[in-house]
Amino acid sequence: MENKLLSFSSAFHFTDADIKANRRGRLSRWQRGYLWRRWIITALGGLLLTLTPILLAWILIIWSTGQRFSDTLFDNRAVIGYLVGIILGVIYSAANFKGLLLLSDLMRSRVIPVRGKVEIWGQYLLIGQYRFVVDEEAIAVVQSGLQHRVFVLPASSTLLSIEFAE
Repeated sequence: MENKLLSFSSAFHFTDADIKANRRGRLSRWQRGYLWRRWIITALGGLLLTLTPILLAWILIIWSTGQRFSDTLFDNRAVIGYLVGIILGVIYSAANFKGLLLLSDLMRSRVIPVRGKVEIWGQYLLIGQYRFVVDEEAIAVVQSGLQHRVFVLPASSTLLSIEFAE
């Protein structure tokens, strides 16, 4: 059983300290730091994608007309940059919805155990109502049809660690 946990920890990238914290319903210090960095990168990516067309519109208007920045803010031509930025921001947020939900999970800092038979479907690991995308190394160590317990962040459905259910 201990060898299997070592296989799981290697394939799913968690440590003994991580799973011990997860069993207590908490995030480990490393998991918290990693997930905060992941959320910040996701949020900054969305912000950058939203602001780039707006900034580009302002720069082009100022460069082509020579008008002051304060006049550029309300220029009708800037509306195109605003609309493109908003559309890209909405598309990015929809595509990265679960990544953005990490903030809710990090603020609550609650880990839930999910127990059930694991099924493998392509690159997906299915257990209960949860579906996780995992790499081939992780798929190789999980045995389909057996009872496992996974530790999950509830809002974002982020898989933190896994073990055989007893």
